[in-house]
Amino acid sequence: MRQAHVHRLAMRAPDDVSGLSAAIEAGRIAPAGIVGILGKTEGNGCVNDFTRAFAVRALTDALRPHLGDDALARVSMVMSGGTEGALSPHMLVLERRESAASSPSPALAVGSARSPDLPFEHLGRRPQALMVADAVRAAMADAGLDDPADVHFVQIKCPLLTAGRVRDAEARGQTVATRDTLKSMGLSRGASALGVAIALGEIEAARVTDDVIGRDTTLWSGRASTSGGVELLDHEVVVLGMSAAWTGPLVVDHAVMADQIDVEPVRAALGRLDLGGFGQIPAGDRGRLVALLAKAEAGTSGTLRACATPCSTTPTSRRPATRGPSWPARWPASSAMRRSSCPAAPNTRGRTAAARWRSSRSARRPIHPAHLPHSKARSLHDGSCSGVRGAGQARDRSRDHRHDQDLRLARRAWRRVDHVRPGSFHALLGENGAGKSTLVKCIMGFYQPTRGTVLVDGKETDIANPKIARDLGIGMVYQHFTLVPSLTATENLVIARAHVPAVIDWKTEKKALDALFDRMPFRVPLDVPVSSLAAGEKQKLEILKQLYLDQKFLILDEPTSVLTPGEADEILGLLRTMTDAGDLTILMISHKFREVTAFADEFTVLRRGQRVAAA
Repeated sequence: MRQAHVHRLAMRAPDDVSGLSAAIEAGRIAPAGIVGILGKTEGNGCVNDFTRAFAVRALTDALRPHLGDDALARVSMVMSGGTEGALSPHMLVLERRESAASSPSPALAVGSARSPDLPFEHLGRRPQALMVADAVRAAMADAGLDDPADVHFVQIKCPLLTAGRVRDAEARGQTVATRDTLKSMGLSRGASALGVAIALGEIEAARVTDDVIGRDTTLWSGRASTSGGVELLDHEVVVLGMSAAWTGPLVVDHAVMADQIDVEPVRAALGRLDLGGFGQIPAGDRGRLVALLAKAEAGTSGTLRACATPCSTTPTSRRPATRGPSWPARWPASSAMRRSSCPAAPNTRGRTAAARWRSSRSARRPIHPAHLPHSKARSLHDGSCSGVRGAGQARDRSRDHRHDQDLRLARRAWRRVDHVRPGSFHALLGENGAGKSTLVKCIMGFYQPTRGTVLVDGKETDIANPKIARDLGIGMVYQHFTLVPSLTATENLVIARAHVPAVIDWKTEKKALDALFDRMPFRVPLDVPVSSLAAGEKQKLEILKQLYLDQKFLILDEPTSVLTPGEADEILGLLRTMTDAGDLTILMISHKFREVTAFADEFTVLRRGQRVAAA
């Protein structure tokens, strides 16, 4: 019989595979049995998140001596970013081995599969969902799971669009679902989630058409977790379920949550796993929890619960119109396990948590759409694994607590960042959570440092708010767009000024803008709503806005995150020319070392709120 093993390994950085190598060296992991590796890399989770590919390359190099050159093809490596410093990078290694032992009850089963390469014109459309459905069925067959009801968790890694992939499709006479590479993330993940739902019988395939993907939130999967990346062209699929053909101490269950703080379904799932699902897990049982995997989508309502209007999200899941999350949240993947000594059982009120687990597997089916939850939580458990991260702990580490921590880090960082030379192009580097963004927000007046002083042109200055910073000639291009979508580019530029007349002479304004654009190596459409611009054009407009406002000290927070390399070089080259001429001073936060080495003449590195290097 086959037996599943789950290994949770810490990582100091996205390319840190020392834990995996040590486990292989010690014989705790057999490389030939590795089915998949699920990892969190602490990247920004966006289209340009290089940490995912960085981790995949390091893992491939570590496994190549054992598996040969096809290591990447044999092992599903699903790396996900977006933890934003809320937890340490880590990986979950899923392994299976042959075992002579038998199990009196079903045990954890693990399978994986890959789809063919996805034609770029199919991304975010019905053909992608059908391709994923076929891959999920193949992964189920690999795990020996015949009944979709036995599947509890499906992890998908799906491809995304890049500017080059869009051009490739259009050169072949094809159209793509979107030319916005950022929007391709939601469409690809949404189509993939619906593919899982088709394979598991949660929805009928006929209901999935091009026009519902990314729009119709009544279509959802209660067991899909999707992650996107530009580092692959196909889909990687990992399936976890329960099978009587497998043996071992590990069992898995799942629940669907209404929102990020809906802990009751999690408690119920833990109860079915005989882990004390009501209240906290008893201290003696906490070491049995090996992994908790959760996935959440951000809502648009601005409230966590009791939304006044229906809330929308990607079709990874759906929630009722009266409930929805508020903050953008990516829940961390964690783990948990226990010895499977109980047969499956139904979820019947009035019974103990263990009895509900024992009576029937029907309790583990997805919640009916009438009670549709927003987030999906799954857990594994075992008698020997240590290290627990419950859903409540994951939530507490996400938004509110991190805000306070960033302030503390920034205060330490602020004492050590001494000088940005006039006319320089200064790069600010550091891992997520190092204090970079909060440091520049101190400069902009959003936060107030508790110690130290801010000197502008050698004079001590109290920057109490962003208006003061603007009046001092300090501008900032943020990670997220600050443009008004319904206004044109011209209107966005004009209203950004500190003083705008009651009656605007648009003819004069447009002449001034034309004069500005004549000095630029690029242009953006001025007379169309910003909502119709591509992500790269919006980012160019954000930078042009600061130049239009004649700000002399410009802070850039990852300014090229949605730009192609050519566009990035074009913009940064212009800014470097202006700094060389003494017209501008740049402080740029970046994770792209190529851009830093090509354009910056000075840099500072922060780590855990302190300066650790500078040049």
